[in-house]
Amino acid sequence: MNGYQCYTKRTETLIPMEVACAQEYGYNLGIKLIRGAYMNEERELAEAQGYESPIWDTLEETHKCYNDNMQHIIKNMNENDMMLVASHNVDTVNIATSMIDDTDLKQNERVVFGQLRGFSDNVTGQLSQDGYKVYKYVPFGPTEQVMPYLVRRGQESR
Repeated sequence: MNGYQCYTKRTETLIPMEVACAQEYGYNLGIKLIRGAYMNEERELAEAQGYESPIWDTLEETHKCYNDNMQHIIKNMNENDMMLVASHNVDTVNIATSMIDDTDLKQNERVVFGQLRGFSDNVTGQLSQDGYKVYKYVPFGPTEQVMPYLVRRGQESR
């Protein structure tokens, strides 16, 4: 799967192009849709190097980009396409499950969910209970590398 970070402005046009190319050239999509991971670092780098920030200015714009792209992918999936909805956001999960329930995507496990262990475990539990395929991931590595990652994820998910 290719990961697409929806906190970047370019993803708004990148995903529809990827979907169109897959349809035109007949390859299977494998998309991991990510809200965003390096917002602060990207903004600081843009400011330090004097170019416009590639990151949406507001969280609402990021949510809109994520949800719009997710809906576009689900509406345009071919029989062998897959998507991992990497989100802890309840509204996003509700939009996805509503769309999935209107198709055969749930039975075929072509749209699955992934979340960080310890984050939104209630959402994960409900998805699992409702019969959706859901993965929990656990960061692994040296403490000095894992802790900054977990702190950043906690800040983003507040």
